[in-house]
Amino acid sequence: MSYTLELTEKRDAGENLSILRFQPFVQDFQIPGQFAVLKQSDFDPGYFALASSPQDPYLEFLIKSSEGLARSVVSMQPGQTLTCESIQGKGFSLDAGPATTPIHMFAMGAGLAPFRSLIRSVIANGEHCELHLWQAAFHLPSVPLLDELLELNKQGAITLHLCLDDQKEPTDIAYFAGQVHRAIESHGDWGDSRLLWIGSSEFGKALGQSLSNAGIRPEQLLTNF
Repeated sequence: MSYTLELTEKRDAGENLSILRFQPFVQDFQIPGQFAVLKQSDFDPGYFALASSPQDPYLEFLIKSSEGLARSVVSMQPGQTLTCESIQGKGFSLDAGPATTPIHMFAMGAGLAPFRSLIRSVIANGEHCELHLWQAAFHLPSVPLLDELLELNKQGAITLHLCLDDQKEPTDIAYFAGQVHRAIESHGDWGDSRLLWIGSSEFGKALGQSLSNAGIRPEQLLTNF
C-alpha cells in the first residue's frame, strides 16, 4: 500500500544536510531504524532511512543534497507531496538484548538518521539504555544536527564520540581527530555491547577490522537491512 506524504517542515541540519518532516504518520513504521521507499514522478524509487521514531506523530528524514531523487526531495517546499511506496527493513529492535546492554552506534554523515530514530524511541519509551554514538564527519559544520547531539549528550541521553577527519578551526567541543575505526582502538572493554553501524561498505569493513582486533566477532556488528 502506498501513501501520499505532505512536507510540513524543512530545516537545515548541517553542511548540505536537511531534515524534512512529512505528514501523515505511516502505521507500517513500527521499528526504529527502518527506511521508506520514496517516489517522485521523474525518478526511480529511492530508499531513505527514517530519522523520526515510531512514537513520533510524523515522519522525518535526514537527507544529504547530492543528486537525483535526494536533491529533488531536499528542494521540496512545505505543502508539496511525494509518494511513500512502503516501509522496509528490519530496523534496530530494542527487544534484541537486555536493557542493561550498552549500545554502540557507528555512523557516517547522514547515516545518523536511523540512530536518531533509535535514540528518540528509547527516550519516548522511558528506557534507560547506555547509548554511545560514534559520529564520523569531515569537520564540525558537516556533523548532522550537531546542536541536537550536543544537547542529548549534555542531558545524558547519549555519550557522543565525535570523530572528525579535517577539523581545522579551534573549538571547545571535544572530538577525536581522525576516523572512527581509529578512535575505537583506544576504547576499553566492549564486553557484551550491541554494535550497530550505518555507512559505506568501506566504513563497515574498517570498523569490522578494528573491532576484530579488539576481539569482537564480525557477526556482532549489525546494520538495519
